[in-house]
Amino acid sequence: MCSAAILRSVNGVLAVICSIILFEIVTHLKPTLNDRKAMLHALVLSLYPLHWFFTFLYYTDVAFVIAVLAMYLASLKKNYWLSALIINFLVSWYFDFSLYNTATLDE
Repeated sequence: MCSAAILRSVNGVLAVICSIILFEIVTHLKPTLNDRKAMLHALVLSLYPLHWFFTFLYYTDVAFVIAVLAMYLASLKKNYWLSALIINFLVSWYFDFSLYNTATLDE
């Protein structure tokens, strides 16, 4: 029902979302760039070796990168409440996940 290929495809979808967020960040930071150059900048950033490597494994690294980039984009657009909600969700999810793993390892 839940194979490794399906789990890895989730990271593939998240990698596309990461590219979209990076495009938004690049166009916000460099508004003079045309869309083609901004897309190339976002593509180069999304193909960063560590991010590219972890995209094809089922780790939470891609999701964390998306959360941090979304938080950064929200703060760039001066939407501080959304930025705070994203980081709050990220931290609480991480601690819940680590506490759950610690509890299952102790059993």
